[in-house]
Amino acid sequence: MHLSFRESTSTYKIMSKQANIDDALAHFDDFYHKGYSVDAIIITQTGGKKEPPMGIVTVYDMPKLRQLAFPSGSS
Repeated sequence: MHLSFRESTSTYKIMSKQANIDDALAHFDDFYHKGYSVDAIIITQTGGKKEPPMGIVTVYDMPKLRQLAFPSGSS
């Protein structure tokens, strides 16, 4: 029996520092609905690939993002 091995590729999105929580959540959800997992959203000054990163958002930040976007008690 032959088992093939394929190293998973990292999936990330680069976003401008002007992006908001809704933008980040939308990107995570969009990738999820397409059957992909986003490892990270990398924040740069204008969203350019050649810019140094200013911050990073990972899937582990999702609960906090959702809490900030949808605080309990709001409708």
